[in-house]
Amino acid sequence: MIPSGQKFLNVDISLFRANYAALFITLFSSMQCCLGADPQQIQCTLIDSCSCQSDQGKIDLSPLDTKDASNPAFFNQYDEAYVDQYSFNPCSKFTLDASCTDVAVCQSQQGGAFYPLGTQDSAQFITDPTKGLEIQYSQDWLSVTRTSHVQLLCDEAADTPILDVSGEDSPGSANYYMSLTSKYCCPQGSAPPASSTHNPDDPSVTVAVSISVGTILCIILIVLLPLYVIGGMAIKRQRQGARGVEMVPNIEFWKSVPGLVKDGTMFVVGKVTRKGEYQRM
Repeated sequence: MIPSGQKFLNVDISLFRANYAALFITLFSSMQCCLGADPQQIQCTLIDSCSCQSDQGKIDLSPLDTKDASNPAFFNQYDEAYVDQYSFNPCSKFTLDASCTDVAVCQSQQGGAFYPLGTQDSAQFITDPTKGLEIQYSQDWLSVTRTSHVQLLCDEAADTPILDVSGEDSPGSANYYMSLTSKYCCPQGSAPPASSTHNPDDPSVTVAVSISVGTILCIILIVLLPLYVIGGMAIKRQRQGARGVEMVPNIEFWKSVPGLVKDGTMFVVGKVTRKGEYQRM
């Protein structure tokens, strides 16, 4: 028979382990948000098919445009399932097939069929509650209106643009999603949105204060990580008598990290290699 005190201790330790597992998920999610580009929750008024004006500045995608009717800026990008391919040009129309003529976005399926997914003339800058600022293109083809959603992700460090294609939202929905990450997706020419506070030393001077969602998540991460490490070590030392490296919370997980990184790297390399083989075919 297990003493009641020992039973309580076991339950208590299990509870702490469960809490720390949840904390790990939160920390890693926050870290990903810090490293990635945030959706832009801004309103941007259309100037032309690849530029718009917001209170934060002008967004102009024209530096990404090829101005080549047969060579779009993003050509034959695979979707997440590596099944269909998508081509996109931010400003100028292009032609890949009799079906995809003078388009902004085109889909080519495995069987060789091409589908136009929007024209430059149809471009609209829309702010989605979840995905933030995006350009929507639409086009009628074979009695179906197909709509492309290109999410604009601002990353000042992204000198090389990246187009990530999710593909069709669900079979038959005729809604196609992708995200464009680039420094040219960032508003230029004016200060970012800010709340204003007065400088107490000089009432005429206004100080701009602006904190992004990513910054907030990074602050939370910085605060929680020391609590996790210090609190976890104290609990393991007091309740389990752990000493040295064994005091580290979730030590078995940390020991497995190198192997997980290796497996993840091999997986990504394999996907990229396979994508290159598809494109050569």
